[in-house]
Amino acid sequence: MKSLKQFTSAALFAAITIYSSGVGAQSASSTSPASCTQSGQTITCTTSTTFSVPSSLNLQAQTGGSGFTLSAGSPTIVGPSNCAVTPAGQSVTIGSTPTLSVGCGIGSGNYTFQWSKNGTNIASATGPTYTLSPNTDTSVANVSSYNVIVANTGGSVSATAATVTVSTLSVVSPSSCSVSQASPTIPVGGSQTLSANCLVGTPPFSYAWFKGGALISGANSSTYTLTGADTASVGAQTFRADVTNTAGTGTASSTVTVNQSLGCSNSGTVNSFIDVNAGYKQVMSTNLFGTANTYTVRLDVGASSTTVGGLTALLSHGEGVASQRAFRSLVLSPCSGDMTSAVSVPLSTNSVGNSIDLSINDPGRGVPNLTTGTWYVNVKNTACTANTRCDVFIDWLHY
Repeated sequence: MKSLKQFTSAALFAAITIYSSGVGAQSASSTSPASCTQSGQTITCTTSTTFSVPSSLNLQAQTGGSGFTLSAGSPTIVGPSNCAVTPAGQSVTIGSTPTLSVGCGIGSGNYTFQWSKNGTNIASATGPTYTLSPNTDTSVANVSSYNVIVANTGGSVSATAATVTVSTLSVVSPSSCSVSQASPTIPVGGSQTLSANCLVGTPPFSYAWFKGGALISGANSSTYTLTGADTASVGAQTFRADVTNTAGTGTASSTVTVNQSLGCSNSGTVNSFIDVNAGYKQVMSTNLFGTANTYTVRLDVGASSTTVGGLTALLSHGEGVASQRAFRSLVLSPCSGDMTSAVSVPLSTNSVGNSIDLSINDPGRGVPNLTTGTWYVNVKNTACTANTRCDVFIDWLHY
């Protein structure tokens, strides 16, 4: 029992918390009544006790807070010691804002602080923490030492310094960039999506697209879809993507050729228009005389057109001697009036009444395929008597 009392007394003494108002009566407090717990051979107690002492005496904490003494005169202020900046060393990226802190193992309160970088005081850094500035401390790659002088009326001490390494190694500039596309050519007025990609670089990226060197307003994603305005003019159009992160910018470009520049021949006027999504529609020519004229029907294929279309092209009987039936030639092309260029696809040179099948966005059907964009069915008489009219009917059935 004696050993327990001795232990309890020591525990009570060690648990006392000291504070001083600086003037007048001095006070001390701890915890009471005792509340003890036992774990194996270890007994831990907490208690509360209040002492009143004459105002002529000063309450003085002992070093480390293990006890107290009462004495006449002013309390002794313990100077700071065992001070260090934490974290002791760290690596950060350019533009970051890490925070450093200083702590001291021994000393009384009411500290003052003065931070320094590489031995030079930082005028505004006078608190227990310092947050690095992205404009001065981490604006470029560097290694810097940060320290702080901690002081009170009992003395001052230079804390153990900490280093901060600023590096760009964790952010890699975009490079090996390219623009991918479904096809290097596109019909007049057609559409196509371009995609920018960089094999090297640290995300996140921002994007800017240019056409012919001019910035395209609002084009700021990794893809850009060409519109009819982009492909309204025949010829090559150059598109560029700038891919940017905090370390730099990578550039990629691509050329899209509006494919009338491939050498379309016999460019002519569009006589009729068919929206391929409109269901059944019939168009008719009443002025296709002789074999010199070409009749042209425009087919517009939207990106959502995924079903199969059937196209039936007919020539009526010629309004001439013996009501002869005229033969005709039909050609599918991205160019109006084109009958013979490399991009034209002959559909038929047969006589009246034969059906011609076309697919829409479905190249696996084994018939001429209409991809997204604008196409033309160009029709020409091949055996109509001169100076007689051989009307042309084209039926489009979208199903």
